Amino acid sequence: MNPLDKFLVLGSTGMLGQSVIKKLQSQSINYLQPSSLELNLTRRTDIIDYIYTHKPNCIINCAANVNLQHCEDNPTKALQVNATPSKHILSCIDEIPFKYVYISTDHYYTNENSLKHSENHPIELLNSYSKSKYEGEQFALKNKNSLCLRTNIIGFRNNLKKPTFIEWAINSILTDTHIYLFDDFFTSPISTNQFVKYMFMLINNNESGVINLASSTVSNKKDFILMLAKKLGVKYDNFETKSITTLKGLKRANSLGLNVEKCESILKCKLPDMTKVIEQVVSEYHKLKNEK
Repeated sequence: MNPLDKFLVLGSTGMLGQSVIKKLQSQSINYLQPSSLELNLTRRTDIIDYIYTHKPNCIINCAANVNLQHCEDNPTKALQVNATPSKHILSCIDEIPFKYVYISTDHYYTNENSLKHSENHPIELLNSYSKSKYEGEQFALKNKNSLCLRTNIIGFRNNLKKPTFIEWAINSILTDTHIYLFDDFFTSPISTNQFVKYMFMLINNNESGVINLASSTVSNKKDFILMLAKKLGVKYDNFETKSITTLKGLKRANSLGLNVEKCESILKCKLPDMTKVIEQVVSEYHKLKNEK
């Protein structure tokens, strides 16, 4: 494989996209980060024209609508953002070869508690969000060189109007805000910076197919928040324990743990456990706070 020296990052202003751009900048690698005015991902002609004009040799698709309720209320729009761009992107690949990386999801499993799900585990599509992301995977995988990463990422967007999960959690802890914590909603989150580190290792290995890239351990949301509070040095008890089943409205997957043994075997290393993930996000929080 020729060296990848011109990256196209879609969704570069989002939580993950920002981390990808920082990584590329740190390695002095050429990259493109088009705005929505330059490239409308819901328009096929925009995508094709942009790729033909700029000829990237690696495309990382971080763009996504991750608002479950919005996707449920607008299933067509969910597909337009989460799925069909992959189809349009890969329609160019025969004439302009490139590596395609699709960032997928872990919202595929339910009622299996803390089980770690392998890449081959049967999935269950409960809502429009998961359906749109799975369809995005299927479009991507029509090209044998595409890499689809299933994950659960946490990090900082630095947008006060749209706080991320970890920004909301830290603010709730530090302001002693009363919140509800679910003890039956399981995930294996990894920080965006940790994710990006291992993603580039997989890209450099020219890996393809579906690979789980997440924390090596699974935690419910309640335990995660309490571990986070402890690492922040706060005794936090202003919460109520609840079940995810109390949430009304759309159906949600609740057993999102991922088995990362395949990724660890490929990279010949251990992915971070929950303790290291929390240490990382707290370190990033203090660094961002000091920069203000």
